[in-house]
Amino acid sequence: MEEAWRVVEPVLQAWRRGRPEAYPQGSQGPGGQERLLLPGHRWLELGGKP
Repeated sequence: MEEAWRVVEPVLQAWRRGRPEAYPQGSQGPGGQERLLLPGHRWLELGGKP
């Protein structure tokens, strides 16, 4: 049980700061995903080629 809370508690704390960004099913994902990338990097499109 303690291990489960160790894993879940950070998620619960993050949700208290703000909810995950919603996006349409089948889309490339939320617009905020760009903030996760380092400069000069980009996401690959789903089903696309590198």
